[in-house]
Amino acid sequence: MNWKILSSLLVILSVFSVLLFEFITPSSSKEDDFVLNRGDNIFKVSTRLKADGYIGSKMIFLSVSMGDGSFRKIRAGTYELRKGMSNSEILRIITSGSPVIGQFIILPGNSIKEISYSLERNGICSSEEFMGYVLDRGKWGVMQEEYLFLKDIPDKGSLEGYLFPDTYHIDRKSSPDRVVDMILANFRERTKSLKTDGNKHGAYEIMIMASILEKEVISLDDKKLVAGLLWKRLAGGYPLEVDSTLIYFRSSDHPSVNDKNIDSLYNTYNHGGLPVGPISNPSLESIEAAIDYQESDYWFYLSASDGKTIFSKNYGEHLINKAKFLDK
Repeated sequence: MNWKILSSLLVILSVFSVLLFEFITPSSSKEDDFVLNRGDNIFKVSTRLKADGYIGSKMIFLSVSMGDGSFRKIRAGTYELRKGMSNSEILRIITSGSPVIGQFIILPGNSIKEISYSLERNGICSSEEFMGYVLDRGKWGVMQEEYLFLKDIPDKGSLEGYLFPDTYHIDRKSSPDRVVDMILANFRERTKSLKTDGNKHGAYEIMIMASILEKEVISLDDKKLVAGLLWKRLAGGYPLEVDSTLIYFRSSDHPSVNDKNIDSLYNTYNHGGLPVGPISNPSLESIEAAIDYQESDYWFYLSASDGKTIFSKNYGEHLINKAKFLDK
């Protein structure tokens, strides 16, 4: 046989085997996330698709994308791809502008740690990356010019208190800064109608108080009464003595008597004033209660087992209510 003919046949067979892999190999039923970053071009994308096993030939993939012009239309996002998809299927997906959207929920009273777990469970970003971002002012501080309320946070403060409770939708495998930007934009929008001008309490103090109210009481009326009571205790130089601040720094739902002796700036039993920062991310209702609070003759309160808030005008009455509703 003529060697030229044999060589040509080998080339044809080689091309045919590539095409066979590209177009005939059945697709896997398992879908995986494939992330396109902002600024990725078709050459970088093809290299990663090849390395991850989504395509068999970079050359053929590039040829298809150049032929139909789809190389100009790829969009950043997280997309679900299956091994064995054709080049055309992959290109259709990554140029559709419809990336995989993840959902996460911030419940009223969640801490940043609880939020980080939710983000990781839902495939948005890792808990470690999120915590590293929201706790580091050197990272989130760049957003202060966009979100002026962040300037109220002390130098060593975190974003605790400002991650507004809501249901959020965002691309899976998003960066922490993108997640935070979305949440802060929602905080700004939802709180823009609140009137804080002329309020004798600072904006950061209000957020700390709101975070306490969120963890301490249930109804709006009770929140307003408790806010008035706690503001009055602060003005009178009395310690707040709030259990929820112990729970925050001890990470326990049942603080012990010994916890009240621990030296912590969140311990409102042995440290005067408000805790050093918010202890949760409060709802709009709690923020409103901290601003528009209700003054009363009460100095003490407790939460009964049924969730009802019991108020007392003096310590003797408070002890009686403790015996009646708690010490059983």
